[in-house]
Amino acid sequence: MPLGPALSSDRQAFGLPSIISEQDARWSEWRTRYREIGPEDLRAAGAGPIEAATWAVPLNYAMKKFEIFNTARQAAFLANVALETADPDTGRMLSAPIESSAPYTVRMMRSKTKSFPDDASIIAVLHDPLNINHPDKVRVVEPKKFFNRFYGWRSELGNRGRDTNDGYMYRGRGALHLTGRARYVACGIALGLDLVGNPDIVANPFYGSLAGAWAWTDVAFLQHGRGAKQMKNLNLIADLDTAEAFDQTCAGVNYGDIDGISPDGNHVHIGGLDKRRHNWQKFRHALHLRDLRLFHTRMAGVPARANLFDDFKRPTANDDGMRSRFQRARAVSR
Repeated sequence: MPLGPALSSDRQAFGLPSIISEQDARWSEWRTRYREIGPEDLRAAGAGPIEAATWAVPLNYAMKKFEIFNTARQAAFLANVALETADPDTGRMLSAPIESSAPYTVRMMRSKTKSFPDDASIIAVLHDPLNINHPDKVRVVEPKKFFNRFYGWRSELGNRGRDTNDGYMYRGRGALHLTGRARYVACGIALGLDLVGNPDIVANPFYGSLAGAWAWTDVAFLQHGRGAKQMKNLNLIADLDTAEAFDQTCAGVNYGDIDGISPDGNHVHIGGLDKRRHNWQKFRHALHLRDLRLFHTRMAGVPARANLFDDFKRPTANDDGMRSRFQRARAVSR
């Protein structure tokens, strides 16, 4: 069972004694303790050795600062980081902290009708106009022209038009690819940095991790004008630790609105959703093994309980006192 409520008022609500034992107090301490990730955890989930060693410390600092401190939150956060920062060629996470235009082909641009309504708009961003005859060829666009046309017109991101260079200047950077002038302004204010005047520092692992963790806890891209959305903290969604909740965090990261997924299962297009789900399962497994390792190292003398690491779900009564000693011993041995 997941851990029971630690506070006296919560325990009374479940009909439990208000005074908790020393062991339960230590369980509560473990449950709320920040658990660091190491390079080995990132490598187990698919990161390269250099990227894992470079990003482990900055990610730990940022996640601790923004309370991404348990397995459920970290797995959901890192699964989205893995997709957003994947190298277009190798697919390895943390290899592309700056959004690349390399994967965009003529066929893909034709599907983005708001940015590329006709072939003339596509030819305007190509290295060679003849590339339009090869719809699946990659690396065919000039990045500056491409991003200005792709993002420059999007006023909901705070960009001021295709002729202002905002699309290219404020393209995706960092752990969760912070995108749009308005988001750079808001993130810079939160972190005390001039990200508008110097947006390239978001590609640095330290500032990129902070920007990603800030965006995770303050996710709502459509935040001004008509259709403004209330800010959402994706930590609270990830705590549920269900597949549906994870999909909502993906909608928040990629679409800017967790309500993009409706109760009937229909949702807006979320880039790489299947890969995000796959990454989520890999991180859940890797961080589960990490928790087992840390638990036996740091909590000597406290026996493990069944399903210990389903932490931070909705509180449920601790039923250890309701089971026989034989049943408790079986749970400990699992």
